Amino acid sequence: MFDAGRPKFDLPALISECDANYIRIRRLLPDLDSRSDWQFVLPIGDEEFIVNCEVVERAKYTCLVRISQQSFFSADDLRQFGAPNLLVRVYLDTNSAEVIEMQRERGFLPLAQPHRHTGQAAFEKLHVNRFLGEYLSFCARHGSVSSESLPAA
Repeated sequence: MFDAGRPKFDLPALISECDANYIRIRRLLPDLDSRSDWQFVLPIGDEEFIVNCEVVERAKYTCLVRISQQSFFSADDLRQFGAPNLLVRVYLDTNSAEVIEMQRERGFLPLAQPHRHTGQAAFEKLHVNRFLGEYLSFCARHGSVSSESLPAA
C-alpha cells in the first residue's frame, strides 16, 4: 500500500549523487592518492573561512576524508548553525563517494546496504549527499589553496 506521508527511497538518485561527488572530490583533491591534507581559504561575504580536508584512513579500495570548516562564529551562532563537518567514504574502485557522518553523527547507512534504507533515514542520506555536492562545488568555484597546505618543495 502506498503511504503518501513517508518519503520514498530513490536509490538511483543517491547513486548518481555519490558518483558525482566522487568526481567533485577528485577535482578538488586531485592528488588524493599521494597526499593526506589540504587547506582552502573560502571567502563568504566579508569573512574568510578555512576548509580542511584530511585523509583519516586509507585502505586498498577506499579512503575516509574528513571535510571540516573552521568557523569564527560566536558560541551561540555555532549552536544554532554549526560549521560543516563531514566524514566521506571515497570508494576508489567504484568511483563513488558518500557521506557517512555529518556534524559528528553517524546515522547514515552505507550505500552498499540499500535494502536497509527506509523512510526518513534514506531521505536524509540523499539530502546530506546533495549538501556535500553543493559544498564541494562551492569550494571548487570560490576557494583558493592555502600556502600552508602546499607540500614542501
